[in-house]
Amino acid sequence: MIEIGKEIGKEIGKEIGALEKSRDAIKTVLTVRFGQISSEIEEIIGKMTNPTILEELLKLAATANSLGEFKQSLAKIQSYNFFRNPFSLRNPFSCNINFCYSGLERLGIV
Repeated sequence: MIEIGKEIGKEIGKEIGALEKSRDAIKTVLTVRFGQISSEIEEIIGKMTNPTILEELLKLAATANSLGEFKQSLAKIQSYNFFRNPFSLRNPFSCNINFCYSGLERLGIV
């Protein structure tokens, strides 16, 4: 039983580490391209827990014409409530990449 708990803990740790790495990459790209980013943007990105959404945000951070354009897209995502409940380990959006991507596409984000 303890071994199962350790394995679950390792998997959760890997997931958390990957999310942190994705969030940091987005913030780094935005900072390099546009200078200092607001604490509001940092906070919103910090709450994102969907790996697919984070991947798309990284692409958007690299291609947006301005920080304002990025922020608009971020607001669209936020308004459609694509955030995962931080207390839940499973997210339907992260399980179906095509559904998630098509949702972002409909919003005009990707």
